[in-house]
Amino acid sequence: MNPIASSLIKSLLGLINLGFAAAILFFAVAIFTDWLMHTRIRGYVGKIKWITLEIRVPGENFKSIKSMEQVFVSLHGTYSFGVKPVEVFKEGKVEDWLSCEIVGTSNGVRFYVTTPSKFRNLIESSFFSQYPDVEIEEIEDYVKTMPEVVPNDQYDIFGQDYILARGSFYPIRTYPEFEGIKEEKSTDPISPLIEMMSNLKEEERVWVQILIKAAGDDWKKKGEAEISKIAGQPKKEEKKSGALAGTGMFVKNLISAPVVYPTWGSAPEKKAEPPVKFLNPYEQNVAKAIANKIGKVGFETIIRVIYIDKKEGFNKANLPALSGAFRIFNTQDLNAFRPGNGTLTSATKVGRTFKKWRLLERKKLLFRAYRERLVKLPIAQYLRLQDSVLNAEELATIFHPPASFVQAPRLTQLEAKKGTPPMNLPITG
Repeated sequence: MNPIASSLIKSLLGLINLGFAAAILFFAVAIFTDWLMHTRIRGYVGKIKWITLEIRVPGENFKSIKSMEQVFVSLHGTYSFGVKPVEVFKEGKVEDWLSCEIVGTSNGVRFYVTTPSKFRNLIESSFFSQYPDVEIEEIEDYVKTMPEVVPNDQYDIFGQDYILARGSFYPIRTYPEFEGIKEEKSTDPISPLIEMMSNLKEEERVWVQILIKAAGDDWKKKGEAEISKIAGQPKKEEKKSGALAGTGMFVKNLISAPVVYPTWGSAPEKKAEPPVKFLNPYEQNVAKAIANKIGKVGFETIIRVIYIDKKEGFNKANLPALSGAFRIFNTQDLNAFRPGNGTLTSATKVGRTFKKWRLLERKKLLFRAYRERLVKLPIAQYLRLQDSVLNAEELATIFHPPASFVQAPRLTQLEAKKGTPPMNLPITG
């Protein structure tokens, strides 16, 4: 073989080997960094002290859902304005989150907020400012009444995560739309869920977990872009600057020099104004709905729902009622809830191979995620929610103390309001 050709082949093989070595090193570093970050984040999250607070409101609750919306506005105070990358790398720090929960058993329907203990004062003051007669009590976490692993020999479950079907800037149906309904009982949007929970038999449980993490403004910018798109406004072009702009100008003048005298400078080219677009009623409604949603504070949200019952008496008739309780918030032209990826515990949604085993593992993972208040399923290393943001108005629609006209027989409420002692009460000592 020609010595030159032989030398070229050896050099090429050397480069290939060097490329493989670099690729292996790159993936090794990436895997190690990923493992390190995952370990640090798990360590940070594992140190969080969680407490469960029961929220009880008097039976005569005439406060509007607007009051609960103001509570969520206050809870947005948990936002840190973005965790710094250096904090994530050094400490494994992540944005804090809360869990608003509605729990139904044969003993009644109860409302809870599970939170890092450092936010207890914020939660109590937020509720007391809107519901002066509310009672808030720290309790033992109710999930501990069940075994750590479900399904097991005794119990089976059905459940799923709910996320938004469309972009987060599209709203779901909210409480102002329910207030126009003439039938008084239908004006509370969570009455179907409360009534379904009130009919549970012994050993049946329905757990609803609304995991919320205060969001920044990125999702709002997408909404603004969507409104501009509906209105037919052109996208804003980014101005080129520096060497890139100068190079572009030079190339343009070089090409056109034979026929056009070169021009330099940043004189803007005159462009024809786009014609004014007249929006039809549908477009107007959609743009207005988006503007209303992005005008309020938002939370990254996942709704996790679980139905638990003894295996021998597992009542599948409750499953359509449970799903229907959330369809009430869906709209045809804006947004709706759909099952989160890989969360629906249905045999038809786990594939064809090893169906029984995969369904069992999915159920176990869903139950574990509920117990540990994990914000994503399957477990995410950086604890990021899927792209599903609800604003304060939407969250208040789904989670609020029911109005007094919701006649659920097992709804747990205060029997009477607390009163203050009379001014002339004699004091003995």
